[in-house]
Amino acid sequence: MFEIIKLSPSPSRSSPPKQDAPSTDAERLDYSCFVPLSEYDDLNDEDEALSRAIELSMQDTTAAIIPPPPPSTVPRSSSYLDEENKDEETTIACRMGRMRQPSDTEAQEVASAYLGGGMDDHDGLLSSVLVKECVSHFVESTRMASDGTDEASAIQEFQSLHPYFGKCEYARGVSIDSSYRCLRIVFDHRCRLGGKSKLSFFADPECEDRIGVVDNAMTTSGHLLPDLIIHSHQFWFRFVASEENAMKDNGYGYRFQVKPMANIRWTKETEVLVNPSLDWACWVLELLLNDATELVAHGAVHNRKIYVTALGIPKEKQLAIASAVDMEILLQKLVGSKEGLDDTSQRDCWTEEMDLQLVDWVNNHVEPAASLPTSTPAMTRRSIELQPTDIRLSQTLDGLRCSKLLELPLESLQLRFALLKYLNLSLHHCLPMIDLRDTKSPWTIAHRLRQLSHCIFFDVKSTLVEAAIEATNVSGESSNAQQTARITLDRMQALESRDDREVEPSVSECFFAQAFRQLHEVDPALFRRQIDSKGRLFSVKFRGEEGVDWGGVYREGATSMVDDLFSPHFNLFVLCPNGQHDTGNNRGMYLPNPKCTSPVAMQMFAFVGQLLGISLRTHGDFPFMLPSLVWKQLLGQPLMRADLEGTDAMLIQMLDGIANCENDGISTEEEFTAAFAGLELRFTASSCTGEELELVPGGRQRTVNFHNRLEYCRLAERARLEECSAQVSAMAQGLATLFPRRVLTLLTWQELEILTCGSPKIDLNLWKRHTRYDGYAEDDPTVQLFWEALAEFSDEQRADFVRFAWGRSRLPRGKWPQPFKLSKKGGRDAIRSLPVAHTCFFSVELPPYTSQEIMRSMLLATITFGLGGILMA
Repeated sequence: MFEIIKLSPSPSRSSPPKQDAPSTDAERLDYSCFVPLSEYDDLNDEDEALSRAIELSMQDTTAAIIPPPPPSTVPRSSSYLDEENKDEETTIACRMGRMRQPSDTEAQEVASAYLGGGMDDHDGLLSSVLVKECVSHFVESTRMASDGTDEASAIQEFQSLHPYFGKCEYARGVSIDSSYRCLRIVFDHRCRLGGKSKLSFFADPECEDRIGVVDNAMTTSGHLLPDLIIHSHQFWFRFVASEENAMKDNGYGYRFQVKPMANIRWTKETEVLVNPSLDWACWVLELLLNDATELVAHGAVHNRKIYVTALGIPKEKQLAIASAVDMEILLQKLVGSKEGLDDTSQRDCWTEEMDLQLVDWVNNHVEPAASLPTSTPAMTRRSIELQPTDIRLSQTLDGLRCSKLLELPLESLQLRFALLKYLNLSLHHCLPMIDLRDTKSPWTIAHRLRQLSHCIFFDVKSTLVEAAIEATNVSGESSNAQQTARITLDRMQALESRDDREVEPSVSECFFAQAFRQLHEVDPALFRRQIDSKGRLFSVKFRGEEGVDWGGVYREGATSMVDDLFSPHFNLFVLCPNGQHDTGNNRGMYLPNPKCTSPVAMQMFAFVGQLLGISLRTHGDFPFMLPSLVWKQLLGQPLMRADLEGTDAMLIQMLDGIANCENDGISTEEEFTAAFAGLELRFTASSCTGEELELVPGGRQRTVNFHNRLEYCRLAERARLEECSAQVSAMAQGLATLFPRRVLTLLTWQELEILTCGSPKIDLNLWKRHTRYDGYAEDDPTVQLFWEALAEFSDEQRADFVRFAWGRSRLPRGKWPQPFKLSKKGGRDAIRSLPVAHTCFFSVELPPYTSQEIMRSMLLATITFGLGGILMA
């Protein structure tokens, strides 16, 4: 028999006053309160180990925490760890500090129930598993923590010059034995950095995935730098100093030690079955101690009262079986009814491309509820409101877009949609609670969702995007948000710069360059505010031009900035080779100029990223003319040769001819040399600017032959895919200052383009539904001529007219801020005059033209001559 230990708290230990949970970056754990494995050697029975563990849990748990340094005076924006890496609510110490201390009676009930095997209906099986799990994880994890490493050789130290040189930049990787899965970085108390110096830590060699940063504010706060814990056996750090006086004593610099330590908490799913976790032990102990009564009385795995009140858990009524017919339940039953069926060729026929076409069909047959006028009740408002019976493809209307689906049975399409809808219904509720940061590790949920992103409906994703915008909005009371950025653009200066052919970023005076010099040093927080009542994020004025800006001048200025990026008069971007050779697709798309690597040019690319963020946040629909090769890199998605073919079809054609020359009967070195003698192939490739690139060191002297041709093709393709990666990386950094990139991980590149630029298609039916008339009626002959003329225009010409009328080249997305207004222009000679636009109000004064020929010619003249501001009121 076992003696039950009395589990009352020690009277000598008084509970300290309640304190806020320590922050993640200042948290320190003292594992001395847990008994190492060696102290259990004299316990011959598992039940005594249980009693000892429960007795320990009764001690004052705050003893496990070393008091943190005094509260830091560092502003929140200078936090030691990146904001997205904080997890204060789930740290081990915080959870133990919150754990309710059981009474003497409750503790004895738990022990007695365990010893008597009466905690459930299975003769103690469940309780035994939980208690064994708790004790084993406590013992093993604390043993690992206490053992640590005694090998002085495993500790590494890194330091700068003392004092450090004020102008330098270098990076270095740190790696230890992979048997250690956790590192502790301990900083010297003398660390001091100047105002323009920064020490950053990264999880990747490209130094993009930042773990933490140390700067001037942290080293001069008067408090010790907290230790940094890295859950890996390797990391990279970069030190950048840009002080004004390099030779001045700018401070001690940095010095830190890297100490390996065992990992005592799970960091990924694959560790659950093989490694102990103190974190998990705390959860189990909390379950056993705090929910003991519920366990004894009902045998429940978890307290049901807690379950139904936890954040994000379905409401209590949803836990019961629904008595009424519910579409979500029916969909679940429909999916479940197919799970037991044998595999069939019909099931195997569904490919990613087919799912993509089906989801695309769904996305194009719904609109956000706010964007729908009351006159269109038949239009479905949300994709998850569509029913399987609504899926009916038209051979005429959907033949091109859904070519992979037309031959499938209707029942197969509807069942597939039911499956996709059930997936999206589930994601709609739980997506905000999923960590989307790590999409590269195959064990994460984020990685799996990235692979299934083509199966998620666009309005489900856009809801998450809008929530992220709302969550990162800056109020008018913070971050100097009361200030309003103001810029002045000079048309004459821009025209003179164009005439002088000043295309280089450092000398150009185009609208983009003018705006960059006035805005690039503005606090990005100012761009995270909501637009004002006039639809403006900042104030724009054109020098020498009168007028009150009710939003039209702002839109015209922003659109003009972006237009300058994609013109031959400014070389920050270059027309893609398909456009240069007038072949293939995307002939009007531009690529970042890989030759623009100066500091000014890289700052401009970062500003381009901020313009992308502004357009995304404000639904600005700025006309960025970028191919998939750029959008995918902004999302961190892998590039395919199809992306390269979309910008340089001739290169892909040439590489295919070389790689597949055997199909043309070429099988020897002599035949290969004779066939490609005119190309003089070397291990080089031409960039998008025509510059020759060496694919390997000495590539200009290395000849391509029959045996190494595949290596050449692979290297050439890779070089061209990555030629502008540095410039796109700068754009991504600018975008990240305005929008959390992890939210974008579920988007396809097409969806990011639509969210940022709007749809390039001008839908006349949608436009008509949002049109109001003044002086005309909807069935007026002049109005009919107007719509007929626009119907004959190309998408590019329609976009030009939208810009003439509104200052943007694409129709609004979602809720229209205001309808399009078509007014009758009066006057004796009105029929001989051109239309006049009021861009602030999305309004056009249209003369009463009487023939289709006159209407068409006048509208073409309008978009030709009116986009320079001449016909804009």
